[in-house]
Amino acid sequence: MTARLRQAAGAALILVLTAVTGASAQAPATAPAPIPAPAAAMKRDCTAPEGALETTGELPVVAAFKRAGKPIKVTIVGSASTGGAGTSGPGKAYPSKLPAALTRTLGVQVTVDAHGRRGWTSEAMADEMAGLVAADKPQVVIWQTGTVDAVKEVAPEAFGAALIKGADALKRAGVDLLLMDMQFSPIGSRLIDFSPYLEYMNWVATGTGSPIFRRHAIMRAWYEEERFGVPGRVKAEQEGFADNVHACIAELLARVIHTAQDAAPR
Repeated sequence: MTARLRQAAGAALILVLTAVTGASAQAPATAPAPIPAPAAAMKRDCTAPEGALETTGELPVVAAFKRAGKPIKVTIVGSASTGGAGTSGPGKAYPSKLPAALTRTLGVQVTVDAHGRRGWTSEAMADEMAGLVAADKPQVVIWQTGTVDAVKEVAPEAFGAALIKGADALKRAGVDLLLMDMQFSPIGSRLIDFSPYLEYMNWVATGTGSPIFRRHAIMRAWYEEERFGVPGRVKAEQEGFADNVHACIAELLARVIHTAQDAAPR
Protein backbone atom coordinates (compact mmCIF):
# COMPACT_ATOMS: atom_id res chain seq x y z
CA MET A 1 0.00 0.00 0.00
CA THR A 2 1.44 3.39 -0.99
CA ALA A 3 1.82 6.21 1.50
CA ARG A 4 -1.07 8.09 -0.14
CA LEU A 5 -3.34 5.04 0.04
CA ARG A 6 -2.33 4.42 3.66
CA GLN A 7 -3.29 7.98 4.54
CA ALA A 8 -6.60 7.67 2.74
CA ALA A 9 -7.33 4.35 4.42
CA GLY A 10 -6.46 5.69 7.83
CA ALA A 11 -8.57 8.80 7.36
CA ALA A 12 -11.56 6.78 6.16
CA LEU A 13 -11.26 4.33 9.04
CA ILE A 14 -10.98 7.04 11.66
CA LEU A 15 -14.05 8.83 10.27
CA VAL A 16 -16.10 5.64 10.36
CA LEU A 17 -14.98 4.58 13.82
CA THR A 18 -15.60 8.04 15.22
CA ALA A 19 -19.12 8.02 13.84
CA VAL A 20 -19.87 4.58 15.24
CA THR A 21 -18.02 4.44 18.53
CA GLY A 22 -16.78 7.88 19.47
CA ALA A 23 -13.55 9.69 20.28
CA SER A 24 -12.10 11.59 23.18
CA ALA A 25 -8.94 12.91 24.72
CA GLN A 26 -9.61 11.60 28.21
CA ALA A 27 -12.71 10.54 30.06
CA PRO A 28 -12.99 11.63 33.69
CA ALA A 29 -13.09 9.24 36.60
CA THR A 30 -16.57 8.01 37.42
CA ALA A 31 -18.27 8.24 40.77
CA PRO A 32 -19.14 4.99 42.55
CA ALA A 33 -22.23 3.47 40.98
CA PRO A 34 -25.08 2.39 43.28
CA ILE A 35 -26.01 -1.27 43.08
CA PRO A 36 -29.11 -1.18 40.87
CA ALA A 37 -32.14 -3.43 41.10
CA PRO A 38 -32.35 -6.19 38.48
CA ALA A 39 -35.18 -4.32 36.76
CA ALA A 40 -32.70 -1.55 35.95
CA ALA A 41 -30.86 -3.84 33.54
CA MET A 42 -30.99 -2.78 29.92
CA LYS A 43 -33.70 -4.18 27.61
CA ARG A 44 -31.79 -4.11 24.30
CA ASP A 45 -30.54 -7.34 22.73
CA CYS A 46 -26.82 -7.55 23.47
CA THR A 47 -26.42 -11.20 22.48
CA ALA A 48 -22.86 -12.01 21.41
CA PRO A 49 -21.97 -14.58 18.73
CA GLU A 50 -21.30 -18.10 19.98
CA GLY A 51 -17.92 -18.40 21.66
CA ALA A 52 -17.13 -14.67 21.58
CA LEU A 53 -17.32 -14.28 25.36
CA GLU A 54 -15.34 -17.41 26.19
CA THR A 55 -11.98 -16.84 27.85
CA THR A 56 -9.38 -18.94 29.62
CA GLY A 57 -7.78 -15.92 31.28
CA GLU A 58 -8.13 -15.08 34.96
CA LEU A 59 -8.42 -11.92 37.07
CA PRO A 60 -7.12 -12.97 40.50
CA VAL A 61 -6.79 -9.46 41.95
CA VAL A 62 -10.36 -8.59 41.02
CA ALA A 63 -11.50 -11.91 42.49
CA ALA A 64 -9.75 -11.22 45.80
CA PHE A 65 -11.33 -7.78 46.11
CA LYS A 66 -14.76 -9.16 45.23
CA ARG A 67 -14.51 -11.90 47.87
CA ALA A 68 -13.52 -9.31 50.46
CA GLY A 69 -16.38 -7.02 49.45
CA LYS A 70 -13.93 -4.22 48.67
CA PRO A 71 -14.54 -1.50 46.04
CA ILE A 72 -12.84 -2.21 42.73
CA LYS A 73 -11.08 0.33 40.51
CA VAL A 74 -10.77 -0.19 36.78
CA THR A 75 -8.44 1.71 34.45
CA ILE A 76 -9.15 1.74 30.71
CA VAL A 77 -6.18 2.53 28.47
CA GLY A 78 -7.09 3.05 24.84
CA SER A 79 -7.10 5.23 21.79
CA ALA A 80 -9.73 7.76 20.82
CA SER A 81 -12.88 5.67 21.21
CA THR A 82 -13.11 5.85 25.00
CA GLY A 83 -14.95 9.16 25.41
CA GLY A 84 -18.11 8.76 23.36
CA ALA A 85 -17.93 11.33 20.57
CA GLY A 86 -20.42 10.08 18.02
CA THR A 87 -22.85 9.06 20.75
CA SER A 88 -25.65 11.28 22.02
CA GLY A 89 -23.47 12.36 24.95
CA PRO A 90 -20.38 11.48 27.03
CA GLY A 91 -22.51 9.47 29.45
CA LYS A 92 -23.34 7.03 26.64
CA ALA A 93 -19.73 5.88 26.11
CA TYR A 94 -18.98 2.36 27.32
CA PRO A 95 -16.50 3.51 30.01
CA SER A 96 -19.32 5.59 31.52
CA LYS A 97 -21.71 2.63 31.36
CA LEU A 98 -19.25 0.09 32.73
CA PRO A 99 -19.32 1.05 36.46
CA ALA A 100 -23.04 0.31 36.77
CA ALA A 101 -22.76 -2.88 34.72
CA LEU A 102 -19.84 -4.16 36.81
CA THR A 103 -21.37 -3.07 40.11
CA ARG A 104 -24.48 -5.02 39.23
CA THR A 105 -22.53 -8.06 38.01
CA LEU A 106 -19.88 -8.25 40.75
CA GLY A 107 -21.99 -7.01 43.65
CA VAL A 108 -19.36 -4.50 44.86
CA GLN A 109 -18.86 -0.83 44.07
CA VAL A 110 -16.83 -0.24 40.90
CA THR A 111 -15.27 2.96 39.56
CA VAL A 112 -13.57 3.51 36.21
CA ASP A 113 -10.80 5.84 35.04
CA ALA A 114 -10.43 6.04 31.24
CA HIS A 115 -7.39 7.33 29.36
CA GLY A 116 -7.65 7.69 25.59
CA ARG A 117 -5.65 9.60 22.97
CA ARG A 118 -5.86 9.87 19.23
CA GLY A 119 -3.00 8.04 17.53
CA TRP A 120 -1.82 6.32 20.72
CA THR A 121 0.10 3.22 19.64
CA SER A 122 0.51 0.15 21.80
CA GLU A 123 4.20 0.90 22.28
CA ALA A 124 3.43 4.40 23.57
CA MET A 125 0.75 3.00 25.88
CA ALA A 126 3.14 0.37 27.20
CA ASP A 127 5.73 3.06 27.96
CA GLU A 128 3.19 4.90 30.13
CA MET A 129 1.50 1.89 31.70
CA ALA A 130 3.47 1.91 34.95
CA GLY A 131 2.82 5.61 35.50
CA LEU A 132 -0.90 5.29 34.79
CA VAL A 133 -1.43 2.48 37.28
CA ALA A 134 0.72 4.22 39.88
CA ALA A 135 -1.61 7.22 39.63
CA ASP A 136 -4.94 5.37 39.37
CA LYS A 137 -4.15 2.40 41.64
CA PRO A 138 -6.56 0.05 39.87
CA GLN A 139 -7.10 -3.65 40.39
CA VAL A 140 -7.45 -4.27 36.65
CA VAL A 141 -6.48 -2.51 33.43
CA ILE A 142 -8.61 -2.92 30.32
CA TRP A 143 -6.16 -2.38 27.48
CA GLN A 144 -8.06 -1.39 24.34
CA THR A 145 -5.71 -1.36 21.38
CA GLY A 146 -4.87 -2.51 17.86
CA THR A 147 -6.65 -0.07 15.56
CA VAL A 148 -4.00 2.66 15.57
CA ASP A 149 -1.18 0.14 15.09
CA ALA A 150 -2.98 -1.42 12.12
CA VAL A 151 -3.72 1.97 10.53
CA LYS A 152 -0.09 3.03 10.96
CA GLU A 153 1.11 -0.37 9.67
CA VAL A 154 3.19 -1.05 12.76
CA ALA A 155 4.94 -4.38 12.26
CA PRO A 156 2.82 -7.09 13.91
CA GLU A 157 5.91 -8.41 15.71
CA ALA A 158 6.55 -4.96 17.20
CA PHE A 159 2.88 -4.74 18.16
CA GLY A 160 3.16 -8.07 19.99
CA ALA A 161 6.35 -6.98 21.73
CA ALA A 162 4.62 -3.81 22.96
CA LEU A 163 1.75 -5.86 24.37
CA ILE A 164 4.19 -8.07 26.26
CA LYS A 165 6.01 -5.01 27.59
CA GLY A 166 2.78 -3.51 28.89
CA ALA A 167 1.63 -6.83 30.36
CA ASP A 168 4.96 -7.20 32.18
CA ALA A 169 4.59 -3.70 33.66
CA LEU A 170 1.16 -4.59 35.01
CA LYS A 171 2.40 -7.89 36.43
CA ARG A 172 5.18 -6.09 38.30
CA ALA A 173 2.60 -3.66 39.68
CA GLY A 174 0.32 -6.48 40.84
CA VAL A 175 -2.52 -5.40 38.54
CA ASP A 176 -4.76 -7.67 36.46
CA LEU A 177 -4.91 -7.24 32.68
CA LEU A 178 -7.81 -7.65 30.27
CA LEU A 179 -7.08 -7.10 26.58
CA MET A 180 -9.75 -5.64 24.29
CA ASP A 181 -9.19 -5.98 20.56
CA MET A 182 -10.12 -3.45 17.91
CA GLN A 183 -13.48 -2.29 16.67
CA PHE A 184 -15.06 -3.55 13.46
CA SER A 185 -16.17 -1.33 10.62
CA PRO A 186 -17.02 -2.57 7.12
CA ILE A 187 -15.02 0.19 5.42
CA GLY A 188 -12.03 -0.25 7.70
CA SER A 189 -11.94 -3.99 7.17
CA ARG A 190 -11.88 -3.54 3.40
CA LEU A 191 -8.96 -1.12 3.63
CA ILE A 192 -6.83 -2.66 6.38
CA ASP A 193 -5.86 -6.23 7.29
CA PHE A 194 -6.47 -6.54 11.02
CA SER A 195 -5.91 -10.30 11.18
CA PRO A 196 -2.22 -10.32 12.24
CA TYR A 197 -2.96 -7.87 15.05
CA LEU A 198 -5.92 -9.94 16.23
CA GLU A 199 -3.72 -13.04 16.19
CA TYR A 200 -1.02 -11.36 18.27
CA MET A 201 -3.57 -10.15 20.82
CA ASN A 202 -4.91 -13.68 21.24
CA TRP A 203 -1.37 -15.03 21.48
CA VAL A 204 -0.38 -12.53 24.18
CA ALA A 205 -3.61 -13.11 26.10
CA THR A 206 -2.96 -16.85 26.13
CA GLY A 207 0.71 -16.45 27.03
CA THR A 208 0.04 -14.09 29.93
CA GLY A 209 -3.07 -15.86 31.22
CA SER A 210 -5.11 -12.72 30.62
CA PRO A 211 -8.72 -12.63 29.43
CA ILE A 212 -9.51 -11.00 26.11
CA PHE A 213 -12.66 -9.19 25.04
CA ARG A 214 -13.29 -9.97 21.37
CA ARG A 215 -14.86 -6.68 20.39
CA HIS A 216 -14.00 -7.07 16.71
CA ALA A 217 -15.85 -10.38 16.30
CA ILE A 218 -18.82 -9.17 18.33
CA MET A 219 -19.23 -5.93 16.40
CA ARG A 220 -18.80 -7.75 13.09
CA ALA A 221 -21.63 -10.11 13.98
CA TRP A 222 -23.86 -7.21 15.02
CA TYR A 223 -23.15 -5.42 11.75
CA GLU A 224 -23.86 -8.50 9.64
CA GLU A 225 -27.11 -9.13 11.53
CA GLU A 226 -28.07 -5.43 11.38
CA ARG A 227 -28.66 -5.86 15.10
CA PHE A 228 -29.14 -2.16 15.72
CA GLY A 229 -30.13 -1.29 12.18
CA VAL A 230 -27.81 0.45 9.75
CA PRO A 231 -26.44 3.85 10.82
CA GLY A 232 -27.85 6.41 8.41
CA ARG A 233 -26.68 9.85 7.44
CA VAL A 234 -28.90 11.62 9.95
CA LYS A 235 -26.96 12.54 13.07
CA ALA A 236 -29.64 11.27 15.44
CA GLU A 237 -29.61 7.85 13.73
CA GLN A 238 -25.82 7.64 13.96
CA GLU A 239 -25.91 8.62 17.61
CA GLY A 240 -28.61 6.07 18.39
CA PHE A 241 -26.58 3.34 16.70
CA ALA A 242 -23.46 4.31 18.65
CA ASP A 243 -25.40 4.50 21.93
CA ASN A 244 -26.59 0.92 21.49
CA VAL A 245 -23.13 -0.37 20.58
CA HIS A 246 -21.51 1.28 23.61
CA ALA A 247 -24.21 0.11 26.02
CA CYS A 248 -23.92 -3.48 24.84
CA ILE A 249 -20.12 -3.41 24.94
CA ALA A 250 -20.32 -2.38 28.61
CA GLU A 251 -22.78 -5.18 29.43
CA LEU A 252 -20.78 -7.88 27.67
CA LEU A 253 -17.47 -6.62 29.05
CA ALA A 254 -18.90 -6.90 32.56
CA ARG A 255 -19.84 -10.52 31.84
CA VAL A 256 -16.33 -11.38 30.63
CA ILE A 257 -14.79 -9.74 33.70
CA HIS A 258 -17.13 -11.70 35.98
CA THR A 259 -16.25 -14.97 34.23
CA ALA A 260 -12.50 -14.28 34.42
CA GLN A 261 -12.50 -13.35 38.09
CA ASP A 262 -14.69 -16.35 38.90
CA ALA A 263 -12.12 -18.63 37.22
CA ALA A 264 -9.27 -17.35 39.40
CA PRO A 265 -7.93 -19.73 42.09
CA ARG A 266 -9.41 -19.22 45.54
